[in-house]
Amino acid sequence: MKQRILPFLLLGALCAACSSEPDITGLWRNGDGSEVRFFAKDSAALGQQGFGDVLGCAVDYAGDTVIVIEPVDPASQSKRSYRFLLSGDTLHLREIATDAPGTHYVEPIDQLARRAGKSLEKLAFIRVEEKK
Repeated sequence: MKQRILPFLLLGALCAACSSEPDITGLWRNGDGSEVRFFAKDSAALGQQGFGDVLGCAVDYAGDTVIVIEPVDPASQSKRSYRFLLSGDTLHLREIATDAPGTHYVEPIDQLARRAGKSLEKLAFIRVEEKK
């Protein structure tokens, strides 16, 4: 009887581990001083080192991708989404998407880096503070 139940218990534990979001709570910063502070699994704040944070950002997950959604203008339902690839204690920015009624624009990170004259490494966010 125990031998029949064990595979189901192992499968359940494996499925639970695969579906859980990573713990990214804490402060993350890139080479330019831009910051993302994750408060819980579904909320974050964007900011610049030494300045106040933009609160009210939502967080979504898709596998190893973390998406931070910033409401740009709630009245017009405009928003900006930052798509990151999570790799250990590094969030690699992959693209920035801007959405407004009737428009959708996606800027891949390599295009942004060329336009800004920055290296891709400078745009990566490193965990600088663990959750407390």
